[in-house]
Amino acid sequence: MRNCAGVLLLSQPIDMPLPLCFFVNSAVKPLLPLVLIALSACAVASEQNRPHFPASLPHYMPLPANLLLVAHAQESLSNGINYRYGGTDPYTGLDGGAFIGYLYQRTTGDQLPRTVTDIQAVSEAIPRNQMMPGDLVLFREGRRKVSHVGIYIGNQQFIHASHKYGVIKQASLTSSYWQPRFYGACRLPQHLQ
Repeated sequence: MRNCAGVLLLSQPIDMPLPLCFFVNSAVKPLLPLVLIALSACAVASEQNRPHFPASLPHYMPLPANLLLVAHAQESLSNGINYRYGGTDPYTGLDGGAFIGYLYQRTTGDQLPRTVTDIQAVSEAIPRNQMMPGDLVLFREGRRKVSHVGIYIGNQQFIHASHKYGVIKQASLTSSYWQPRFYGACRLPQHLQ
């Protein structure tokens, strides 16, 4: 018995697999080899574009915390977080210390102290020439010790909650504004005790 599409309807299940051409309408059968070739070419092309991992590594190997921190900072450039003085909520706005705390909590699950000064106190000071992506860069205005903080992302670039622009912004440590205000760098702990 056949249905309206020309497919043979069987009253008993079949134990062996049926060839694809068994289910294809006779008008389409001449095109079937071309379709199969095109599909196999797509599979080969998509396989070539996939990243290749060594056989001994799992496909879900986690990033080190410092690189994950950088990834979260870069993601925040486009997700609409605004700067707000004293702000602690990413939906209504964050100041510099809260921005760092937000990224750290997303990365490690731990809470950092609230202010830039307190964050600096739980971090390890490092020389500028040893900065790595994920380290904090600290700035000062006038006589204050530390008044601003950002996440170093490499190549003399950092991401911070910008008071001037009102959003999360990427900036250069070598710019005429930030270079004279640079105070130092520090490395966050992987986890707080």
